[in-house]
Amino acid sequence: MRDFDLAELGQIPDPLAGEAQPIAVAPSLPNEASATRSTVRRRRLLAMAFSIVWMGGLLAATGVASENLTVWGRLLSCTLPAALGVWALGLALSPGKAGLGPSAKRAAMTLLAVPLLFGCVSLFSGVTGTLGHDSFICGEFILVLGAVPLLALGLALRHSSPSRSLVRSALLGSAVGLLAATVQAMHCPKSEILHSLVGHGVPVIVLGILGATVVHKLTSV
Repeated sequence: MRDFDLAELGQIPDPLAGEAQPIAVAPSLPNEASATRSTVRRRRLLAMAFSIVWMGGLLAATGVASENLTVWGRLLSCTLPAALGVWALGLALSPGKAGLGPSAKRAAMTLLAVPLLFGCVSLFSGVTGTLGHDSFICGEFILVLGAVPLLALGLALRHSSPSRSLVRSALLGSAVGLLAATVQAMHCPKSEILHSLVGHGVPVIVLGILGATVVHKLTSV
């Protein structure tokens, strides 16, 4: 065995020799920046103003029914849905505690109150009758009345809900549906049980579902 020569160490290749290579940065997908509070507030006010003009314009075009709408009938079919709609809208837009949005308990109670309200309004009317074609016409009109403001509010609030976006969006859809049903109730002279349930109540639930699905994707961060 020959002796080890220290000079031979220089012949061993150094894997770390050479110029240092920069560390590659992983590519990232471009994300739309969340809107500021002032921007969201301004867009929200514009969307609400547009919604008022939209619903008011359609009501002015169709007219207000005078027959079969007593004071008690207007209270049931107009005032109560409008009050619940304003409450749901305020709850959907409220920042809540620490900016986390409305409480789950209040949101759940409000959403459950929507079908209960139309059930009570229909039963208290006490007018029986068959389900006619006009019920579906009312339902389609309420969907048109509510879908346009719901889309406008969804676009105005896009990427502005970091938490509880699903709850906010469901409340927003229900609120718009309730207000649209109020406008239609001012125009519609019918108060039959089935007509109120199917023609006025079901579209509000559909708009709430649209809020929880379509608008939820727009408003979530």
